[in-house]
Amino acid sequence: MIPPPAAPLPVADPAALALLASLPKLATMSPAAARRADAARVVAWTSGTDLPPIASAVDVVCAGVPVRVVTPLGEGPFPVVVHCHGGGWVVGSPDTYALPVARLAAAVSAIVVDVDYRLAPEHPFPAGLDDCWAVLQQVVAGTGPVPAPSGVAVAGDSGGGALAAALTLRAREAGLPLAAQLLVYPSMSLVRGWPSWRQFSRGGGLDPEESAWFADCWAPAGVDRADPLVSPYEAPSLVGLPPAVVAVAEIDPLRDGGLAYAARLIEDGVPTSTVVATGQVHGYLHMPTVPGAVAAEAAAHAALRALLHRA
Repeated sequence: MIPPPAAPLPVADPAALALLASLPKLATMSPAAARRADAARVVAWTSGTDLPPIASAVDVVCAGVPVRVVTPLGEGPFPVVVHCHGGGWVVGSPDTYALPVARLAAAVSAIVVDVDYRLAPEHPFPAGLDDCWAVLQQVVAGTGPVPAPSGVAVAGDSGGGALAAALTLRAREAGLPLAAQLLVYPSMSLVRGWPSWRQFSRGGGLDPEESAWFADCWAPAGVDRADPLVSPYEAPSLVGLPPAVVAVAEIDPLRDGGLAYAARLIEDGVPTSTVVATGQVHGYLHMPTVPGAVAAEAAAHAALRALLHRA
């Protein structure tokens, strides 16, 4: 019997691939140089794209941690989203995430608190997570520089998605009420190798050398990479976590980890929406010139808005 033909591999969006051609090789640089190169890359990819209308973006200190508070237009009270930026725990900042965060605030009609957490390797696990946790606790308490929220969510992409997921685990154990979580192409485990890691090891926006370098910086020798706060997929149970939106890129080594985490959330009774960005690659939040990337971002924001503004 002749076996059926193999399913064709998904095809990456040519506009996204054109941008990836200029992606810097961060693993060959010092952390400081990598941050400069990443910031320059963001400027190049987003140049000419205006921020959506927002009321304000203010840099303040919350729970002893620098944050940028982005407030949407309209009258509150607003829900608040504590945002953990991506960048493999090594690069990224509120400056490099100005566009994605403003789009999040405007689309969801929520105040977004973008945490300028300490970066690895100078500050490996759990420093950045501890910063985000301190901010989340103060936001939930309704004290400090952030207005009292009508509800609190967490959000993050890539390494920041791992931080956001870890925050939900901490919040569950501490009894902190969260309304929702948004995880965009998140890093869900540093101890598993799903098929997408092999399938998209090249051309998906995250090469193996970069992934290994990020992981080594964030979780060096002595850190248990199977700790659920490092690898949220390894948590024994996801019961009781807040409703989730999990967004993945179709052409991304991290795709299967995100989909596997979404499946476990559903199995454990957590209401979960999954958004698959067809033809898109890792890092699409910084691709405002790629229509498919913008559409995927909008779909994830719409799903989060529905969770935060339920009648």
